[in-house]
Amino acid sequence: SFFTSLSIQGFSPEEVIRWQRWRFVFAALLPGTWLVFSLSFVRGDYGGFLQKWKWAVLAVFLLHLAFVCLFAPEFFQGVPQFDVYKGWVLRLGWAGYVFYTSFLVTIVFIIMLLERILRASRGVKRWKVKFLTLGICAILAARVYTASHGLLFHTLNLELEAINAAALLVAALLILFSILRTGVLSMDIHLSSKALYSSFTVLVVGVYLLAVGGLGEVINHLGWGSSLQVRAFIFFLALLFLVIFLLS
Repeated sequence: SFFTSLSIQGFSPEEVIRWQRWRFVFAALLPGTWLVFSLSFVRGDYGGFLQKWKWAVLAVFLLHLAFVCLFAPEFFQGVPQFDVYKGWVLRLGWAGYVFYTSFLVTIVFIIMLLERILRASRGVKRWKVKFLTLGICAILAARVYTASHGLLFHTLNLELEAINAAALLVAALLILFSILRTGVLSMDIHLSSKALYSSFTVLVVGVYLLAVGGLGEVINHLGWGSSLQVRAFIFFLALLFLVIFLLS
């Protein structure tokens, strides 16, 4: 978020590209970090469990870092353009497109793992993990939205990053509320492998991507611009509170 803010305030295309390269170096660490967290979350035997997943975790880290560092010249295509309504817009190169594809797939898988935790928890255990899990899912859901936008339009719109920042603030409040209410988590929730094959996350993300793909051209013709950001964030909040209500 810090490097994105510097990019938005950039005065030249070169400055925007420089800060964005730094931004994606840190962004490349996010999928692997959240994967480690979701695999070890509320597990008493997380050490042995992570040992089984070590190669998958290492692959996630190296894959995303490779596209950012080794193929940095191919990450963006052309020169950033400044739009009066959208701000700085960067066109993704093939490395950036593959990065976002891998990023999106990994994030969806992590949300599926967190969904399993919620579905496996009961009673007091669900009361303890609910808001913390929803807070993390809120951060990741916002990333799904912005990443899918980049994939659909092959562009990186820095104005849309405000959604990531707003989601981060909302999620931080949910996580803080969970910590203040329950303290440090100390439990062991046993997860069923069958839950992964009947994931609600896959259905939601699939329907979302189909809807966004169909409405992409309509949005362009209507020129909703910044109002689309507000609508997307309001929809995001409404969906989040609906999930909280259904889990109560």
